[in-house]
Amino acid sequence: MTRFKFPQITAENLVSVLTLLILCVQVILLALLSIKVGRLEKIFSNLSGGNAPPSVPIVIERTPDERGQVIGPNDAEVTIVEFSDFECPYCADAVATINEILERYPQVRFVYRHFPLTGIHSNAFGAAEATECAGEQGKFWEMHDTLFANQIDLGEKGRQTYAVVLGLNMDQFNDCITRGRMRTAIEQDIADGEKYGVNSTPTFFVNNLMLASLSDLEAAVQKALTKP
Repeated sequence: MTRFKFPQITAENLVSVLTLLILCVQVILLALLSIKVGRLEKIFSNLSGGNAPPSVPIVIERTPDERGQVIGPNDAEVTIVEFSDFECPYCADAVATINEILERYPQVRFVYRHFPLTGIHSNAFGAAEATECAGEQGKFWEMHDTLFANQIDLGEKGRQTYAVVLGLNMDQFNDCITRGRMRTAIEQDIADGEKYGVNSTPTFFVNNLMLASLSDLEAAVQKALTKP
């Protein structure tokens, strides 16, 4: 009768298996931690106002569209301006709503402006730079969508990977980042946002009306479109 022989397990093989198991556990824990952090950030935002919009609509003197990335006709009667942060979970939630409104109202103009909350979001400014540098090559919105879809990894390596996937000229992209060509534009967005009373993200304006929440956005657009 042939006896079954167990394969010999060497110390080297055991170490390799254990290392692989530890790496798998770490990846799972990191994913769970990222989900929990996002949920906690939303709870903290509700308590502290860190990412919450203003409590009531505010009318300012003008539409805050001095600069920014634009979708829609330049002569539009209604302009939506968003001040946003790529690490803000509320801003990621807003992307689908904005796209739906723009599809429903093609006569509306949309202006995206940066307002990275660097005090709580360490990768937000770098993410803003990545989108603007991608914009040099005509791919701002592709990078915008990619970063919001991948908030779990907005670090430098992640941004480099997304640039490659989007087919950017990496020499030009890296030169833009290294030389800081987009910093002035982002800093202007921040300064303008503060001038108009922005202190959280996302903050929306419909023409010169600062909105209380994303849920009010479409109603404000409809009202603006029907004004004589």
